[in-house]
This record gives sequence, structure tokens and C-alpha cells, in this order.
Amino acid sequence: MTRIGALAASVALAAALAATAAEAANVSFGLGYDDLFGDGRGAATLSLQLESDPGWNLGPVGFGLGAGLEGDTDGDIWAGGGPTVVWPFADHWAVNGSLMAGFYAVGDGGDDLGSDLEFRTRLGVSRSIAFPWRLGLAIEHKSNVGIGDINPGVETIFLTVSRPISGWGYR
Repeated sequence: MTRIGALAASVALAAALAATAAEAANVSFGLGYDDLFGDGRGAATLSLQLESDPGWNLGPVGFGLGAGLEGDTDGDIWAGGGPTVVWPFADHWAVNGSLMAGFYAVGDGGDDLGSDLEFRTRLGVSRSIAFPWRLGLAIEHKSNVGIGDINPGVETIFLTVSRPISGWGYR
């Protein structure tokens, strides 16, 4: 990635993080394991994700913005932002998803994903355990979609705990 490209990505990321933090309606914490389908050198991973109230709905499905931050015991760090989706279904259940672009820094012994710019897709399911708290399971994939010299990607699975900060707070 060129310096101008990295600067543009950093400015866009900072704007997305600031906007999401200012309007955050939901916060999610995750404890996970990365390199799920890799060579077995996985690492414990922590995540924080902020989501806005949905700005647009299609029936019960809500679309908004989010920002995420992750770090693992290998020292790998990822921070990004992008669109989110939530679909409350059945009684107290919800499916969540996101597609975020972000900055990735590889740590000592971590996963070299081939680029500083990495895209993260996440899909999860959660259930209300005691309003307003939710317990869930999420799986994600990080990849540079071929813009780097290499593109091994990495998958991470998380046990998540979330709650609304304000606003929508689906049950």
C-alpha cells in the first residue's frame, strides 16, 4: 500500500470510528481464538465492537455502522469500521453481521496477512440472557482480498457478551 493510500485509509477509519463512538447504541466484548483453520499456532483474542442504532430498516432487519478493535496474545492488532446488520428473530434471538475495512499490524509470532489494510467479515448469533445482556457466538474472517503480496487470511471464533448503551436495544 502506498503512503497516500495508507493515509487515506487511516483518515477514513478515524472518521468511521469517531462517528460510531459518538452514536454507539450497542457494545460487544468478545473472547476468542484466532487462526481457527490455520497451522495450529492460534492465539487468544479479545475484541470490542461498537454499533450504531440502525439508520435504515428493511422489515425487521436493521442496517447501521460499526467500529471494531481486536488484539491477540501474539501482538496482532486490527482496528476498523464499516456497515453492520442485525436481524432479531424468534424469541430473544438475533443474527448479527458486519463488513469492515481496517488497519492490521502483525505482532511477534503473529499472522502475516500480507497487507496493512485488511477486511473483516463477521457473522454471529446471540440470545438475550437477562435484559439488557446478550450472550453470543461469532465467527469472522480477515483478508486483504488480494491487494497484498500474499493473502492467507485468518479465521477467529468468539464468545461474545453484549448490551445496548442506548437507543434501539433489541431484546
